[in-house]
Amino acid sequence: MGRKTKVAVAKPAWHGRERLVLLRVRDGALVAHVLKWDDEVRNPSELAPKDVTVTDSEMDEALQLVDSMTTDDISGYQDEYRKALEALIEAKAEGGRAAARTEHRGQGALRPGRRPDGRPAGERPQSAGRARP
Repeated sequence: MGRKTKVAVAKPAWHGRERLVLLRVRDGALVAHVLKWDDEVRNPSELAPKDVTVTDSEMDEALQLVDSMTTDDISGYQDEYRKALEALIEAKAEGGRAAARTEHRGQGALRPGRRPDGRPAGERPQSAGRARP
């Protein structure tokens, strides 16, 4: 594919349903781009915001709020999910039981035997694309 600058289309089963994937060569590696089926693509007009009237004072307040929240230093942002996952893997590798996180920051809290979304590890989501017996 790389020599002829062509791409391939594949239909792998992934998360309980078929996906449409475009495969191409980039920098010597095979890269997969997950595409959307036509029924998964929304009409952009559905996403357009409704027309609203904003006063000058409301716009000034919004700009002040943005300015007060703006920062050039993003060093405080860290991948908390990855840290928790690495700690869980390390605890399991040492043969111990990983402790449950007591502080919950949204869906990212990891607990032993559970997926990040809180479902038991062996449970499939209801929308897996196939009927349950």
